[in-house]
Amino acid sequence: ELLSTAESTRLPENPSLTTRFEHLINTEEISVEHVTIGYPELYEIVADLSAMRNDLQNSSNVQRVIKMEVGWLFNLLTRLPVKPEYWDGVVADNYYQQGVRELLENLRGKAQRIDGREADLLVNYYEAANALHGRLNSAHPLQDALFELISTDGKSTDDARAVVIKYDFERKAILQALTLEDTTLADNVTIHTETEISPTADTEVIVARPLDANSYLYDFPTANRIVFLQYEPWAPIVEDRIASGI
Repeated sequence: ELLSTAESTRLPENPSLTTRFEHLINTEEISVEHVTIGYPELYEIVADLSAMRNDLQNSSNVQRVIKMEVGWLFNLLTRLPVKPEYWDGVVADNYYQQGVRELLENLRGKAQRIDGREADLLVNYYEAANALHGRLNSAHPLQDALFELISTDGKSTDDARAVVIKYDFERKAILQALTLEDTTLADNVTIHTETEISPTADTEVIVARPLDANSYLYDFPTANRIVFLQYEPWAPIVEDRIASGI
């Protein structure tokens, strides 16, 4: 879905970052596209997960660490641009990051050590998240859509493409996914975290996952064509944020 087209001369030598943004805004036609990946079964599970997450995080009887892990698990399952197993593969030896499988096991164990309604709620949350985890590892339509844009087996184009993700581990997960899915990154594609990307008119930017609401990429164009890619449950949130920014 094409959300907006806005009218935005030549850059000076060695332009600053601010000048690059001004150049794009003032001299280029900026095209912003919002691509929503439908997955009906995922949508239903995510709706239930979201409601249970909110209940758990709003309960005064749930430990803070459980609230954090519940939220982190939800974000990994619904925001990652590749199968969860590829995330797990690249964070397995990192002390500061947790894999999806590790989070699931942690929550299952903690559910057995608490009582009452919150225990039942956490068990239900674990079971729904575990089911979603299995489905996403079996079939991941967002990963398929991303690979169609960035792999050697996907849509051919001579234009430079820059994929934007949030964490460097997501870049590693995409590269591992490409390798294990028996394909490679196209020569014209690069992968950047959102803090690494620089504004340039001649590169198509693909934002491969929902970013935080305060991300500057929602407010300042980094290319003359920007594509935001995400699963359906995130579509209204991302679309509203784009509309209030770019």
